[in-house]
Parts: sequence; structure tokens; C-alpha cells
Amino acid sequence: KRSFSFGRFAFPALWFLGHFLLSGFPFATASSPRNLHILSCFFRLSMKQLKTCNESAKSNRNKSLESVPLAEHEILKGKHERLLGEHETLLAKHGRLLGEHETLITKLELLEKKYGFTVEDVEKRQGEVVVSRKEMEKWEKKFGELELKLEKVEKEIEEMDLLDETGVDSGVIEISDDDEEKERKSNGRHDNSRSSKFSFFL
Repeated sequence: KRSFSFGRFAFPALWFLGHFLLSGFPFATASSPRNLHILSCFFRLSMKQLKTCNESAKSNRNKSLESVPLAEHEILKGKHERLLGEHETLLAKHGRLLGEHETLITKLELLEKKYGFTVEDVEKRQGEVVVSRKEMEKWEKKFGELELKLEKVEKEIEEMDLLDETGVDSGVIEISDDDEEKERKSNGRHDNSRSSKFSFFL
């Protein structure tokens, strides 16, 4: 916002006023001491007023130029203070974590002295447990396969016992007094085949 300044019009106004006063005395000459004194006074007043106006304008201009950097400086100062606060907070957290770390190390050392093993020993034992668990799973799988084979063998034995009782696979019982000897021989062959099956599965 620009305001009206009388200073910029001071020199022309004083010059015009001096010229008017001089011209108002027709009996006086321009080179008379009185006129020269009047002109000198007006000139000094004009120069003084002009100098004051120039200094005032320069000061106002400097203030207007410094106002923007000053505001930016305040903003940067606020940011700097906020960053310093965050930095101090992080330093406090770092110190607290260091304290917790040292406390945990002390507790681990006490546990090592009390129980006689270290963290490395615990990790090693955990690895051994994992290996043992894998071995157990492997043997459990083999045991399951053996159980299936055993069930199959027991089923075969039951079928053979049923075959010995009936005499034929079809389930039809044939009774003949003349073929008694043949039946005995047939039973002997079945016994031999059953023994061979047993030896095969074993």
C-alpha cells in the first residue's frame, strides 16, 4: 500500500515559493544580498527536506525488503527447533534400547552360569531335536508300511485257513470216501504252498 508523501513535492514547492517572493519585490534585484539570502535559505531547506525524504524512503524500502527474509527465517527456525526435538527423542529411544540390550545380556550370562549351557548350546540342541524328529517320522512311516504288510499277511492266513476248512476255493464242499487219500495229498500241497507264502512275506 502506497501512501502520499509530502517530501517528494517539498523541493519544487519551496522553489516556487522563493521565486514568487522574489518576484513580489519589483524594486529588488536578483543579485541583492537580501534576495541571495532568501534563495540560500530556501535552497538549504529544500536540500535538507529532500535528504530527509530520501533517507525515509530508503529506510522504508529496506524494511520492506527485510520483512520477507525475516518471515522465512522464523519458519526455518521453527523447523530447526522441531527437528532438534525429534533428534533428542530418537537419542532417548536409542539410549533406552541400549539399556534393554545390556540388561538382556546380563540375564543371559546369569542363565549360562546357573544352568551350565550357552545360547549356542541351545541352538545346537534345537538342531538335534529337528534331526531326531525327522528320523522319528521316517521310522514311523516305515512302521506304518510294515503294519500294512502284516495286515495283508494276516488276511492271507485267514483265507488259507478258510480254504483248509472248505477244501475248495468256490465254497462247495465235496465229500467222497474214495478220494480221501487224494484230499490228504491235496492238503499236504496246500500246507507246502502256505509255507512258501510265509517265507516269501518274511
